Amino acid sequence: MEFRGNLALMFFLDAVWYTSHVIGVKILFSKISSIGGLTENEMLFFLATMFVLDAFEMCVSNFNCWELPELIRTGAFDFYLIRPISSIFLSCFRYFSLGSVGNLIASTIFLIYTINQLPVEITFLNTFIYFAFLVNGYLVRFALKFIFILPTFVIIEAQPLQEIRMSVEKFMENPDVIYQGFLRKILTYIVPYTLVISFPVRSFIREIGIFEGLLSFGTGIGFILIFIFLWGKAVKVYGSASS
Repeated sequence: MEFRGNLALMFFLDAVWYTSHVIGVKILFSKISSIGGLTENEMLFFLATMFVLDAFEMCVSNFNCWELPELIRTGAFDFYLIRPISSIFLSCFRYFSLGSVGNLIASTIFLIYTINQLPVEITFLNTFIYFAFLVNGYLVRFALKFIFILPTFVIIEAQPLQEIRMSVEKFMENPDVIYQGFLRKILTYIVPYTLVISFPVRSFIREIGIFEGLLSFGTGIGFILIFIFLWGKAVKVYGSASS
């Protein structure tokens, strides 16, 4: 709150991002009736899910992801290693972005609105499954986000890595039904960005097979374990400020 202008600008920029996506869907569906079987209301539900997950991620871990390379470059990461707490927890969750709470509230309201527009009966079961897939999607995005910048421990400068990560994350902003063949398998199990938004949405408005669902949860857990393993390797090659 000390920098009110910056806080207001953050709200404005996110509002523009949300609005541009909604307008894009509205324009698209003025010309067509569905995308891969998704109706306009279902596509808006997809966007709302993406907005909520993005706002939550912005609150919890986004700033930490951008801060980590600076800690490594300056040697301030030394103080993260000597404290009696997990270096992963401290590095990934130390800073909470209060400025994104407003976006989380707004996106949650939009999510509730889009759910009410769906021809789907809301039950405890489909709501629980939806949030279970949403948590799994957050874990996948979290793991991929930090895996992309782990090479910073070696190359020090992370800006190119951050640019690559943001470019690849664009695949997450589209429903998985638009991807076909080998590309869809890559985005589901190798660089599984389709698990982040598409699977929670599909679990609520359609059905996901038990095998496919279990495999997606296994992929989420697997990527968290891969991140923890790679983190341990990266920390070992870290060159501290005192060498």
